[in-house]
Formats: sequence, structure tokens, C-alpha cells
Amino acid sequence: MNENISTDGSPKKNNIVKYAPIVFSVVVFVVLFTAIFLNMKPARTALETKLDPQEELMLQEQIAPLIKAGDMKACDQVQNDMYKKVCINNIALQKAEETKDISFCQYLDNELISRESCERQVISQKSIEREDRSICRETQNETLQKECEGSYFFGLAQKKQDPKLCDQDTDTTQANQCWNVYHTQSMMNPTSDGKPQPLNCALLRGDDAKADCATIAPAIKRGDTQKLAEACQAKKSDVFNMVCMMALQQGGVPGVDRVTQAP
Repeated sequence: MNENISTDGSPKKNNIVKYAPIVFSVVVFVVLFTAIFLNMKPARTALETKLDPQEELMLQEQIAPLIKAGDMKACDQVQNDMYKKVCINNIALQKAEETKDISFCQYLDNELISRESCERQVISQKSIEREDRSICRETQNETLQKECEGSYFFGLAQKKQDPKLCDQDTDTTQANQCWNVYHTQSMMNPTSDGKPQPLNCALLRGDDAKADCATIAPAIKRGDTQKLAEACQAKKSDVFNMVCMMALQQGGVPGVDRVTQAP
């Protein structure tokens, strides 16, 4: 059975996460993640398809080799409609990812997996891998084009580990957001000894981002969840959205003892 499909025929949650594109803003990331999740409609249950567990198992065993072989036409031999869709969806998704060709996304049923999320993933990855922003225009979906172009320089900066690439964006606001998020995300990436990366607030651009850093960073450093919650609630920029979310979920970030303040 393909690892992307759970026993009830629905995509596993890691597929949903996988389809969240690299973005230059945490706010955009959350919006995109939500949009993808809403497009992933739940598969019908065994009761709704009137299948008992043994029949479900037989169908899973039938489609597993078909998916592995990668022949969508072979899925026509599957008599159950839902499992036929699962078979075709898996192969189409694999082909789209392997070839970086969004035309395969059109074979998706747009119920179990949305065509839009497939195109989003393909053009985002392909543009970064080939370092070509014009690839974002391969989709006819104007919203996806803008999302891909907006996230491109951040993705490239991450790939090259060079935040200066953010400044290639002619939109100064987006370039600064890319720069700031690149640096603040370092707080979530542990070093080789397992501790979070240090952050110098002076590196950030914009008074609001620096002011947020001046209150959020020491709260994380001390592991003071109350102060952190207050600082995150009062923040003026979007730069620390993901940092706040993850830090509060973890009850503060243990080991953050090297966050430095702007002089």
C-alpha cells in the first residue's frame, strides 16, 4: 500500500503538511495551510461504501501493485469507485512530483486531493530547484502564480543559506519580510548540540520587528511563558508569528540561552 494513503483511503496528514509551500511570511504560511486543509475533503468510510474490513483489505492489496507500477489505466480494473480514485490520485501525484509536470495534477479527482494543492507544490519546488522564478507562471491559476512568486526569494535564500538573496525581490516590503523571517526562523533550528540558534535583534529590519524581538527574545531566553505570551500578544509585526506559536506550544524554548539583544 502506498505510504501516502491511510487504511480508509484518505491522504495521510503528512501529505497536507507536505503541500504547504515555502513562504516568506508566517501569516501567508498559515493561510495557505488552511486553504489546503479545507480542499482535502474526507474520504468516505467503509460503512458509507458498504465494505466490510475484509473487502477493504482486498481492495488495498489490489491497488498497491498498481500504484507501484504507475499505470493509471490499470486503475480501471478496480471496481470500487473510491479505491479507483485512490489508485489514480496516488499515481497522478507521484508522476507530478517525479516529473515536476503540473499536467498530471489534472488527473486528481479534486476531492481526496485538490488539483490546486498539487500545482502549488510542483511549481514551488520546481522554481526553487531550478532557480527560475518564471516557472511560477506555468500554472494558469493567478493566485498560485502570486503565491509562488511571493515565496520564491525566501525559498532560494533557504536553499543557498544566504539571506542577502531576499534583496533580489524588487518589492522592498517583501524583501524585508523575507530577511526578517529568515533570521527569526533560526530560533527554531537547533544547532549540532541541540540548542536553538542565537538571534541578534540588531539584524532585523524595521522598528516594529526590532521592538518585538526586544521583548520576545528575552522571554524565550528565560523560559518565561507568561512574559512570552504577553509579548507575543502585544507584538506589532508578523515576523515572530511562527516562533511564538511553537515556543508557546513547547512551554518556552528550552536551551535558548544565547539570544542577544540589539546594543
